[in-house]
Amino acid sequence: MKKIIVSIPNALLAGGVVMYLKKNLDFKVYREDNPSGIEDLCIASKADVLLAEVRERPPHTLDEWNIRVKEIKKNLPDCKAVYVVDENSSPELADQVALARSNRLIDAFVYGTVSGEYVTALIGSL
Repeated sequence: MKKIIVSIPNALLAGGVVMYLKKNLDFKVYREDNPSGIEDLCIASKADVLLAEVRERPPHTLDEWNIRVKEIKKNLPDCKAVYVVDENSSPELADQVALARSNRLIDAFVYGTVSGEYVTALIGSL
């Protein structure tokens, strides 16, 4: 069973994503909106995937998430990091997230406008 941690503060987006992920019986989904304890939750649950929304404001900035992911991967090197970014309201941030993927700081990213089915399929493929 693949263990997935979802950290998306946008309740509407998070609810939809979690709903689709939970439809897959091979996924155990945990939701944590507060990123301050995300490292501990990932390590304690032996997470396979961290799905995190990146925003322009703390505590959800790209730099802050990159630091958290680096720490998580020290303890769980096989944990996959997937960022969600709103490409419409934050196009420059979306470009930076794409660059983080190119630089292999994360394993994948998705735009906030993709469907829940796509996110589920992406996570299943990791």
